Amino acid sequence: MKVAVITCYKYPDYGRAVVLRSVLLANANHQTIVIKNNHRGVLRYPEVIIRTFMVRLRQRPDVYLLTFRGYEMLPAILLIALGKPVILDELVNPIEVVNEHRQLYKGTLTYRLMGLWLILGNLYNLLLRCCRLVIADTNAHAVYSSKASGLPPERYRVIPVGADESVFKPKLKNPDQKSDVFTVLYYGTMVPLHGLSHVLTAAERLKNQQNINFLLVGGGKKAAKQIANASKRGANIEYLSWVETDKLPALISEADLCLGGPFGNTLQSQLVTTAKTYQFLACSAPVLIGRTKETEGTKLFEDKGNCLLVPQGDADAIAGAIEWAAIHPKALNKIGIAGHQLYNQHFSNTIIGRKMASLLDELY
Repeated sequence: MKVAVITCYKYPDYGRAVVLRSVLLANANHQTIVIKNNHRGVLRYPEVIIRTFMVRLRQRPDVYLLTFRGYEMLPAILLIALGKPVILDELVNPIEVVNEHRQLYKGTLTYRLMGLWLILGNLYNLLLRCCRLVIADTNAHAVYSSKASGLPPERYRVIPVGADESVFKPKLKNPDQKSDVFTVLYYGTMVPLHGLSHVLTAAERLKNQQNINFLLVGGGKKAAKQIANASKRGANIEYLSWVETDKLPALISEADLCLGGPFGNTLQSQLVTTAKTYQFLACSAPVLIGRTKETEGTKLFEDKGNCLLVPQGDADAIAGAIEWAAIHPKALNKIGIAGHQLYNQHFSNTIIGRKMASLLDELY
């Protein structure tokens, strides 16, 4: 079977796409054809359309897999693949995402344009029905998207996000190695589901504990301003606007506790397990996670067993969990080890590879 894996995104090597490509390329039973954009701007769209069309003519794939974020490309890929099954890795439902992100741009042209996308939601749902299968990252997401789109639940397959295991690998800390500073690491794009404001409030609540320091990475100008204001109010925060992906494992290994979230208590935050959570688990790093429909539904995550769990939208709970972690280094080390075992059993590339192989075998 020939499988064309198509990515058209401003970050063509986004973690989810990298994982799906790697597990498919590792499968000797299928031939994988990788198509991804080189241009980062609007030129990426014609670039990928032309390349996909040429692959259809010359290599004749049996299956087309469109990775996140492929919403804009779906009409073109469905047309090029006509007669062959198309699989969409939805990852997140765009209507749900637009509703949340739109709140960041109130009163602007972007706000109005994103409102137009909501009007086009019915068109997206129609295109979704033209796909043979849709991949969701969690059971909770699959249920939500099925209800929102009207697509039958049996058309969904759940594949966890996982982590790029060539980058994120275990590096355990010595629990007996004392340090004067307990470092809490938090990184991301700081979109609404992440709940940055709750993390900052927790940092302010802990400002008198000079041994607890927060290292925050990522976000745009708004996030940088929020972080600066929290620092002015006494929070012990070090801020980096950007760190390359291959440098993150070093920060993870140096941190005592990693914040996976989500903490935002939004609709989207209830449906996901964040990519950074998988990355922390892959590195055997102890991780603090916000409770979601997924954590409650699967029962895989155990508070003070393989992670720390707190309610979302609760800065006091975040601060309390960090305080507990700071005085229990040996217990925290065991939690990191158990978290890595959880990753290997349920979220690793080996598990994702098996799930993808099973999915493809269904088609022929």
